[in-house]
Amino acid sequence: MTASSQLQIQQVEQIARENFDDVLDLLNINTSDIIYSHDNIRMPCPIHKGDNPTAFVMDTETFSWHCFSNKCHEKYTRTMIGFIQGVLGYNFRDSVNWVVNNFGSDIKNSDFDSEKLIVKNLIRQIKRNDEHHDQRCSIPLDTITQSFKVSDFFKDLGFQTEVLKKFYVFDCYNKNKPMYLRACAPIISNDYKNMHGITGRTLLPKCELCNKYHVGKFGCPNDNPSIKSYPKWKHYGFSSKTVLYNFWNVYSIKPKTVVIVEGPKDVWWLDQHGVYNALGLFGLNISVYNIKQLLKLGVENIVLCTDNDERGSEAEYDLSKKLYKFFNIYKLSSIIDPGKDIADMPDDFIANEIHPVIKNIGG
Repeated sequence: MTASSQLQIQQVEQIARENFDDVLDLLNINTSDIIYSHDNIRMPCPIHKGDNPTAFVMDTETFSWHCFSNKCHEKYTRTMIGFIQGVLGYNFRDSVNWVVNNFGSDIKNSDFDSEKLIVKNLIRQIKRNDEHHDQRCSIPLDTITQSFKVSDFFKDLGFQTEVLKKFYVFDCYNKNKPMYLRACAPIISNDYKNMHGITGRTLLPKCELCNKYHVGKFGCPNDNPSIKSYPKWKHYGFSSKTVLYNFWNVYSIKPKTVVIVEGPKDVWWLDQHGVYNALGLFGLNISVYNIKQLLKLGVENIVLCTDNDERGSEAEYDLSKKLYKFFNIYKLSSIIDPGKDIADMPDDFIANEIHPVIKNIGG
């Protein structure tokens, strides 16, 4: 396949994604069977005509799909073209021609703009009321607040007790809990009644030999398979694709400007220094669902404050590309000391560098 023909296939795929709802209609798929969630749709598989109501799942950002009951995804490519091919029983070329015949004028005017797809996808999702399809767990918040004790781990790192109390940050030493040996913080509902999950930072020190977090002083996981290593951060009970950490507090103040940082620790540090509109990412990515949340909240300006390292710079670039069509974007990552994050910066940095920017922007 030549480079030009490959580009044409990509254009056809993009147009099929942009016209997703029309594709479903033309394929005679009963949309009343579709269950819309925050980042996917589920329905009976229209390829093998199964009756399991949730056997077919498609990610509404990537449009990658999976058939859990008949494994139709193993026969066809997990793209929109592959989906069309499976439903119609066509070969690949005829499936491409089907898209061209139905949406040909769109393809002629297409310049293969992935950002355009993000916009259309977001608009489509905004029109849907999918809040009740959120499948995160829901546990009464007082389950932890009744026996709450502030995290000594983060107190020793310089975080004030009042800030840790505000976010219910605690250390878990219960061996029967999934967050054992972690400093934990709940993901809280906007009405402050429930928690939708927990995020936790390991209490184990980083090994100087292997740069991993593990128990034991005799050997490392690389040399001894019986020694288990633990990730620095762990999430339990929620999907990181749907959560902006601290959204519940920001929701209550409804600011025009928010500061986006790399995680909970940065949020706490900013809160400790009077910046109450910070939101933490999980995984350095922001989903269409998150953008929808911010638009519905009335946010107009976003201050990006990722770490000043290669990973942070890449995240800043990717986030800007996704967000600039919806919000005014301000970038502060370059003023952070190289290799550090917001929580590593001294008190006067927040006062002299962050506060003036937010004040000048307004909101």
